[in-house]
Amino acid sequence: MNRSRHLTKPSPFQKYKFMHQLIKHLFKTRCAVAFLLFGLASPLLGKPADEDTRTINFPKKNPTFTFSVPADWTSKVDKEGDIACSSDDGSDFAFTIMIAKDIESLADLKEFLPKMAEEIATGAKLKKVKIGDLSEGKSPDGISMAVLETVGKIQGEDFIITLMGFTPARGKYYILMTSEGADIDKAHQKEMSKIVDSIKKAE
Repeated sequence: MNRSRHLTKPSPFQKYKFMHQLIKHLFKTRCAVAFLLFGLASPLLGKPADEDTRTINFPKKNPTFTFSVPADWTSKVDKEGDIACSSDDGSDFAFTIMIAKDIESLADLKEFLPKMAEEIATGAKLKKVKIGDLSEGKSPDGISMAVLETVGKIQGEDFIITLMGFTPARGKYYILMTSEGADIDKAHQKEMSKIVDSIKKAE
């Protein structure tokens, strides 16, 4: 495998990876409160899409969609059933797909994302925060998606949080999240684009 594209310099944002856990905590708390008011697990693995990728069925129990990641990436499901996937290039890049159990409609999901982005930025103490406009569309498999990007700074360095809500089956909602330094985020845009495009409804 060609590793010339891999990042060898340690990410300056590795010490901020607590944000992934922080954001997950905020997500779970926000879902529980707001909507009351308003590794590598072998059962997940499907047949490889090709020699460079592998397909994951998600959730572990009663999967509603599949997606593909580079074959050398690692993936792990936590006790809440959410999945985290990490690259092997030394950059500490990762994304998480969370089960949005308390969201009941696509409208709720779209209303939730900007509010969640604001709480994330506040909780993570980002400076010069700019929450982008919500972008809507469909995947190649016809899955409705809504994407929101939030940009801020940590110790003067650009940091990007991306939240993508999607619904591959009726009544089932998920949020894919990345939280990275801008350089690391940019270096993995092509891979993430392929991963998002690979999301398909479970057969």
